[in-house]
Amino acid sequence: MNRRECERLFKLLKGKLLRGLSKEGRGKNIKGDTTAYFDRHIEETAIDFIKKNSKYGAVIISEEQKKPRLTGRSRPADRKIIIMDPVDGSDNYIKDIPFVSFGIGVLNADMTPYLGFAGNYYSGAAMYCGPEGYYYSGAGSGGVKKNKRTIFFTFSGLKPGDIKRAAALLPGYETVRSMGATIAELMCVTGGAAEAFIDIRGKLTLENFAPFFKCAREKKIFMCGLDGREIVPGNLSMKKGYKLVGARDRKTAVKICRLLNKTVGF
Repeated sequence: MNRRECERLFKLLKGKLLRGLSKEGRGKNIKGDTTAYFDRHIEETAIDFIKKNSKYGAVIISEEQKKPRLTGRSRPADRKIIIMDPVDGSDNYIKDIPFVSFGIGVLNADMTPYLGFAGNYYSGAAMYCGPEGYYYSGAGSGGVKKNKRTIFFTFSGLKPGDIKRAAALLPGYETVRSMGATIAELMCVTGGAAEAFIDIRGKLTLENFAPFFKCAREKKIFMCGLDGREIVPGNLSMKKGYKLVGARDRKTAVKICRLLNKTVGF
């Protein structure tokens, strides 16, 4: 995968998603779960594209796959690892909320970041970070005034007292939002439209933030757990749920972690 192939794949999936499901498509899931069906449909389209266009052998890991898929021929030491979330924010999609995103992260066989790509299906904003450099188009790319006083904050299961204490974190920000699509929200951080992303539920999985490992390597974002330790791909699990803080720099991320631990006590 390179920047051009990532952009072509995003354009292909965007066209399918914005056209929506036909009546025939809605009936293919015997459980009546339209979201799961559409996620799988988009995912298979993405995997087929990668198989036809990728110039290297790879292991493909994606949310709807029961096990990793292999594509191309290469020695294990030369294979890339492709971690993908074709429809991040599928609940938004099914409820006609126009905030849904695509993300793909590619790692080398030694688990070092190779490239990352993310795109917002509705706004068209896209981000690439890889061998061809860093590229961001859309909100936060310079055409829109950067807003470092906005954060995305997602939580659940907190008691009223916890929420009140967590509010101590917020006075330094003008806007606090939660949009239901992690990849698109993290894009806003790398693009400068927001200062930080916080999710304290412990439900994020690797494909939610894998597109940003290369950005982290290039100092476009700093991602850590609530202990302030940087999250790197080498020691992560596909099955585990994670709490995550992503900010434009390490200082901001660590400050947020300290405030959260002081006020809510994680």
